[in-house]
Amino acid sequence: FGSDLEEGIYAFDFTGREIQHVSLSALRAERINNLDVRKGFALGDQTIDILAGNLRDDGKLAVLRINPAWGGGTPPLTLLAHAKSSGNDIQDDSYGFALYRNPADGKVYVFERPKSGGKVRQYLLDGASGSIRVSRVRDLDSSGGTAEGFVADDEMGFVYITEETKGIHKFHADGTSVDDAVAL
Repeated sequence: FGSDLEEGIYAFDFTGREIQHVSLSALRAERINNLDVRKGFALGDQTIDILAGNLRDDGKLAVLRINPAWGGGTPPLTLLAHAKSSGNDIQDDSYGFALYRNPADGKVYVFERPKSGGKVRQYLLDGASGSIRVSRVRDLDSSGGTAEGFVADDEMGFVYITEETKGIHKFHADGTSVDDAVAL
């Protein structure tokens, strides 16, 4: 999967052939920034794999179902939440972004931060009702510079955030963690 800031989301097969394009108009968005994938997301009574991305200008999260049996008319991706959906709000001008899945309870979290700096915000991504809901869990302190490179280590329970002029920050990814920053 790949994103083009001004074109949308692309799905490719293993030969590099484009097999689906989810346009910005389908996302009902101006721009999409980063993408991340997580397996084992609970959506209603199903367990699915998801692709999510931050919609920068809209302050929303795009969430798509990854269809494992695509083909024969079934696309690889099905849109679950877009810029006009309700309940999927994140910060405006969201720049850095990553997903984290807690191995202990299976909960999926979103980490994101605006391009202008400010707090790294953590949200719970919930699909128990059958629709996508995002709820704020906590804010993490960092120095406030531009941060786009986010990655979460589900097994070790950390999220790493790179600030372009400051370095790398490491935080406990569990939403119930009391202490934020961890020394590298």
